[in-house]
Amino acid sequence: MSTTAGSYAFLGAEASKNGAITQPPIDTGLTILGKLNMTEFAGMKITMMMPGWSAHGGQAMSPYIGKIEDNEEILGHTTPVGSSTGSTVAVATGFRPLAMAAETLSSIVTPSTRAGLYALKPTTGVRDITGLYTMMEFFDSQGPMAKSAADVRVLPKILLGRLFNSPQLGFWEGFSVGFLDPKDWSMSPAFCTQFEGTAEQTGRLSHFIQMSRSLAVDSR
Repeated sequence: MSTTAGSYAFLGAEASKNGAITQPPIDTGLTILGKLNMTEFAGMKITMMMPGWSAHGGQAMSPYIGKIEDNEEILGHTTPVGSSTGSTVAVATGFRPLAMAAETLSSIVTPSTRAGLYALKPTTGVRDITGLYTMMEFFDSQGPMAKSAADVRVLPKILLGRLFNSPQLGFWEGFSVGFLDPKDWSMSPAFCTQFEGTAEQTGRLSHFIQMSRSLAVDSR
Protein backbone atom coordinates (compact mmCIF):
# COMPACT_ATOMS: atom_id res chain seq x y z
CA MET A 1 0.00 0.00 0.00
CA SER A 2 1.26 3.46 -0.84
CA THR A 3 2.00 6.03 1.85
CA THR A 4 0.72 9.42 0.65
CA ALA A 5 0.05 11.53 3.78
CA GLY A 6 -3.07 12.54 1.81
CA SER A 7 -1.10 14.12 -1.02
CA TYR A 8 -1.00 13.40 -4.75
CA ALA A 9 2.72 14.15 -4.54
CA PHE A 10 3.27 10.74 -2.92
CA LEU A 11 0.70 8.77 -4.90
CA GLY A 12 2.22 5.38 -5.66
CA ALA A 13 5.07 5.82 -3.19
CA GLU A 14 5.68 2.55 -1.39
CA ALA A 15 7.98 1.90 1.55
CA SER A 16 10.79 -0.62 1.19
CA LYS A 17 9.53 -2.46 4.30
CA ASN A 18 6.77 -2.31 6.89
CA GLY A 19 7.00 0.34 9.59
CA ALA A 20 7.82 -0.37 13.22
CA ILE A 21 4.16 -0.11 14.26
CA THR A 22 2.90 -2.14 11.31
CA GLN A 23 4.92 -5.35 11.45
CA PRO A 24 4.14 -6.49 15.05
CA PRO A 25 0.34 -6.61 14.50
CA ILE A 26 0.90 -8.55 11.28
CA ASP A 27 3.17 -10.99 13.12
CA THR A 28 0.45 -11.66 15.70
CA GLY A 29 -2.15 -12.42 13.03
CA LEU A 30 -4.07 -9.15 12.78
CA THR A 31 -5.37 -8.35 9.31
CA ILE A 32 -4.67 -4.84 8.05
CA LEU A 33 -7.64 -3.83 5.92
CA GLY A 34 -6.17 -0.65 4.48
CA LYS A 35 -4.97 2.88 5.01
CA LEU A 36 -7.31 5.73 5.85
CA ASN A 37 -7.73 9.37 4.89
CA MET A 38 -5.80 11.82 7.04
CA THR A 39 -5.76 15.59 6.90
CA GLU A 40 -3.21 16.26 4.16
CA PHE A 41 0.28 16.54 5.67
CA ALA A 42 -1.44 16.59 9.08
CA GLY A 43 -2.87 20.02 8.30
CA MET A 44 0.48 21.58 7.52
CA LYS A 45 -0.23 22.18 3.82
CA ILE A 46 -1.92 25.54 4.39
CA THR A 47 -3.03 27.60 7.39
CA MET A 48 -6.58 27.11 8.73
CA MET A 49 -7.02 23.93 6.70
CA MET A 50 -10.29 22.03 7.23
CA PRO A 51 -9.54 18.84 9.21
CA GLY A 52 -10.20 15.58 7.43
CA TRP A 53 -9.56 16.98 3.94
CA SER A 54 -6.85 15.83 1.58
CA ALA A 55 -6.33 16.21 -2.14
CA HIS A 56 -5.99 12.44 -2.47
CA GLY A 57 -8.94 11.34 -0.33
CA GLY A 58 -11.32 14.29 -0.29
CA GLN A 59 -13.24 15.40 2.81
CA ALA A 60 -13.80 12.83 5.55
CA MET A 61 -17.10 13.36 7.38
CA SER A 62 -18.35 12.48 10.82
CA PRO A 63 -20.97 9.70 10.68
CA TYR A 64 -23.01 11.63 13.24
CA ILE A 65 -23.11 14.99 11.41
CA GLY A 66 -24.88 15.46 8.09
CA LYS A 67 -22.47 18.03 6.72
CA ILE A 68 -19.96 20.65 7.71
CA GLU A 69 -21.77 23.95 8.13
CA ASP A 70 -20.91 26.80 5.78
CA ASN A 71 -18.20 29.08 7.17
CA GLU A 72 -17.51 26.64 10.00
CA GLU A 73 -14.35 27.13 12.06
CA ILE A 74 -11.69 24.44 11.59
CA LEU A 75 -12.49 22.91 14.98
CA GLY A 76 -16.17 23.82 14.91
CA HIS A 77 -18.89 21.51 16.15
CA THR A 78 -19.79 20.10 12.72
CA THR A 79 -16.23 19.24 11.67
CA PRO A 80 -14.78 15.75 12.26
CA VAL A 81 -11.47 17.38 13.34
CA GLY A 82 -8.21 15.56 12.82
CA SER A 83 -5.69 14.91 11.64
CA SER A 84 -6.42 11.20 12.17
CA THR A 85 -9.89 11.71 10.73
CA GLY A 86 -10.08 8.61 8.55
CA SER A 87 -9.25 6.30 11.46
CA THR A 88 -11.98 7.90 13.54
CA VAL A 89 -14.65 7.69 10.84
CA ALA A 90 -13.81 4.09 9.90
CA VAL A 91 -14.28 2.85 13.47
CA ALA A 92 -17.29 5.04 14.28
CA THR A 93 -19.15 3.79 11.19
CA GLY A 94 -18.34 0.16 11.97
CA PHE A 95 -16.17 -0.50 8.92
CA ARG A 96 -13.46 -1.89 11.22
CA PRO A 97 -13.23 -2.57 14.96
CA LEU A 98 -9.84 -1.00 15.55
CA ALA A 99 -7.67 1.65 13.92
CA MET A 100 -4.25 3.14 14.50
CA ALA A 101 -3.90 6.92 14.64
CA ALA A 102 -1.07 9.37 15.22
CA GLU A 103 -0.86 12.60 17.18
CA THR A 104 1.38 15.61 17.33
CA LEU A 105 -1.18 17.91 18.92
CA SER A 106 -4.57 16.33 19.81
CA SER A 107 -4.92 14.33 16.55
CA ILE A 108 -5.89 11.18 18.46
CA VAL A 109 -7.77 12.66 21.39
CA THR A 110 -9.90 15.33 19.72
CA PRO A 111 -11.38 13.37 16.78
CA SER A 112 -12.14 10.46 19.11
CA THR A 113 -14.23 12.68 21.37
CA ARG A 114 -16.23 13.87 18.35
CA ALA A 115 -17.00 10.29 17.30
CA GLY A 116 -17.78 8.74 20.69
CA LEU A 117 -14.71 6.50 20.65
CA TYR A 118 -12.19 5.26 23.16
CA ALA A 119 -8.57 6.08 22.33
CA LEU A 120 -5.12 6.08 23.86
CA LYS A 121 -2.34 8.59 23.26
CA PRO A 122 0.81 6.82 24.55
CA THR A 123 3.73 8.65 26.08
CA THR A 124 5.97 10.11 23.38
CA GLY A 125 9.00 7.91 22.77
CA VAL A 126 7.59 4.81 24.41
CA ARG A 127 7.56 3.02 21.06
CA ASP A 128 9.71 3.09 17.92
CA ILE A 129 7.89 5.05 15.18
CA THR A 130 10.28 4.35 12.31
CA GLY A 131 8.30 4.39 9.06
CA LEU A 132 5.57 6.68 10.39
CA TYR A 133 4.89 10.03 8.72
CA THR A 134 5.89 12.47 11.44
CA MET A 135 5.98 16.21 12.02
CA MET A 136 8.09 16.38 15.18
CA GLU A 137 9.61 13.20 16.59
CA PHE A 138 9.76 14.68 20.09
CA PHE A 139 5.98 15.27 20.05
CA ASP A 140 4.58 12.56 17.77
CA SER A 141 2.98 9.44 19.18
CA GLN A 142 0.82 6.67 17.74
CA GLY A 143 -2.16 5.07 19.42
CA PRO A 144 -5.34 3.04 18.87
CA MET A 145 -8.99 4.00 18.48
CA ALA A 146 -11.91 1.64 19.12
CA LYS A 147 -15.50 1.51 20.35
CA SER A 148 -14.53 -0.11 23.65
CA ALA A 149 -11.70 0.23 26.15
CA ALA A 150 -11.07 -3.51 25.89
CA ASP A 151 -10.42 -3.21 22.15
CA VAL A 152 -8.15 -0.19 22.66
CA ARG A 153 -5.96 -2.33 24.92
CA VAL A 154 -5.21 -4.81 22.10
CA LEU A 155 -2.69 -2.72 20.13
CA PRO A 156 -0.58 -1.40 23.05
CA LYS A 157 -0.35 -4.96 24.31
CA ILE A 158 1.08 -6.05 20.95
CA LEU A 159 3.31 -3.03 20.32
CA LEU A 160 4.75 -2.75 23.83
CA GLY A 161 4.87 -6.47 24.54
CA ARG A 162 3.24 -6.39 27.95
CA LEU A 163 -0.15 -6.89 29.56
CA PHE A 164 -2.26 -4.02 30.84
CA ASN A 165 -4.18 -5.69 33.64
CA SER A 166 -4.96 -3.61 36.72
CA PRO A 167 -5.69 -5.03 40.19
CA GLN A 168 -8.15 -2.14 40.55
CA LEU A 169 -10.10 -3.18 37.46
CA GLY A 170 -13.79 -2.56 38.07
CA PHE A 171 -13.37 -0.13 40.96
CA TRP A 172 -13.13 3.66 41.19
CA GLU A 173 -11.09 3.70 44.40
CA GLY A 174 -7.78 5.50 43.90
CA PHE A 175 -8.81 6.71 40.43
CA SER A 176 -9.08 10.43 39.71
CA VAL A 177 -10.59 12.35 36.79
CA GLY A 178 -9.55 15.96 36.26
CA PHE A 179 -11.58 18.73 34.64
CA LEU A 180 -10.34 22.11 33.46
CA ASP A 181 -12.49 25.14 34.16
CA PRO A 182 -13.95 26.03 30.72
CA LYS A 183 -14.07 29.70 31.76
CA ASP A 184 -10.27 29.70 31.95
CA TRP A 185 -9.40 27.00 29.41
CA SER A 186 -11.22 27.14 26.08
CA MET A 187 -10.44 27.41 22.39
CA SER A 188 -10.30 30.72 20.61
CA PRO A 189 -13.56 31.58 18.78
CA ALA A 190 -11.45 31.64 15.61
CA PHE A 191 -11.10 27.86 15.97
CA CYS A 192 -14.35 26.80 17.64
CA THR A 193 -17.51 28.70 18.57
CA GLN A 194 -18.29 28.53 22.27
CA PHE A 195 -21.96 27.79 22.90
CA GLU A 196 -23.83 29.04 25.94
CA GLY A 197 -24.37 26.28 28.48
CA THR A 198 -21.21 24.29 27.72
CA ALA A 199 -19.59 25.19 31.05
CA GLU A 200 -22.71 24.15 32.96
CA GLN A 201 -22.82 20.79 31.16
CA THR A 202 -19.17 20.15 32.03
CA GLY A 203 -19.89 20.95 35.67
CA ARG A 204 -22.81 18.51 35.75
CA LEU A 205 -20.64 15.78 34.21
CA SER A 206 -17.95 16.34 36.84
CA HIS A 207 -20.56 16.04 39.60
CA PHE A 208 -21.96 12.84 38.05
CA ILE A 209 -18.52 11.20 37.92
CA GLN A 210 -17.84 12.13 41.53
CA MET A 211 -21.17 10.61 42.58
CA SER A 212 -20.49 7.44 40.54
CA ARG A 213 -17.09 7.05 42.18
CA SER A 214 -18.66 7.43 45.63
CA LEU A 215 -21.30 4.81 44.87
CA ALA A 216 -18.70 2.38 43.49
CA VAL A 217 -16.52 2.67 46.59
CA ASP A 218 -19.49 2.28 48.93
CA SER A 219 -20.67 -0.82 47.04
CA ARG A 220 -17.45 -2.66 47.96
